[in-house]
Amino acid sequence: MTKGFFTLMVTFFLTLSSFSFASDGWESAGGKDGVELFTKTSTGESLKAFRGTKVFNKSIKQIYWVLSKKDPNFRKEWVDRLYISEPLESAKTLGIPHSSVTYQAYDTPWPISNRDQVVKTQATREGKNLKVMLKSTTHSKKPAADTVGVRMDLLFAIYNLKYVGDSKTEVTVSVKIDPKGLIPNWFSNIIYKTWPVKTLNRLEKQAAKYNGQNINMP
Repeated sequence: MTKGFFTLMVTFFLTLSSFSFASDGWESAGGKDGVELFTKTSTGESLKAFRGTKVFNKSIKQIYWVLSKKDPNFRKEWVDRLYISEPLESAKTLGIPHSSVTYQAYDTPWPISNRDQVVKTQATREGKNLKVMLKSTTHSKKPAADTVGVRMDLLFAIYNLKYVGDSKTEVTVSVKIDPKGLIPNWFSNIIYKTWPVKTLNRLEKQAAKYNGQNINMP
């Protein structure tokens, strides 16, 4: 293989890789506090999705320990503005491994009304990697009328845990939230722009508390 042909092939594959990333719709939004940020706007919608990526010097097991732990007080330690976390369904009652349904309420700054949501969580394994998916759902124990202020809609929140090494994981979180109520989409976009930064850095800090507890991994 000639040097010129090799260079041409490398350029081709790099271009193909860049095109694949661009076709996914995510655009770079710079970085903050060690987190690489991206945004995505769907055609005809003003509400944006946000993504953040950071490499943790933590194992996938440590990180999943945080994401899967149901204790309300533990969750309040790292989930921003969370003040109620109430389990509604477990994997056993749902009949789906590594899944749950949880009611969550958030304290928001005045004059914005507090928000709450009912969320279904599902974790799956993909080779050495894990994916944890969250999405709003409904539940008879917490109907929409039984709200602390406004029932928001979590369109999706996805944690992708990519194995880099036994003690190193690339963590990517993607989120799209409709806060509902009187909050316009442009203001929601401002509010949630840095959500991945807070979430990933708090998740990393919380994962450092793991000291060998048993975990039921997917």
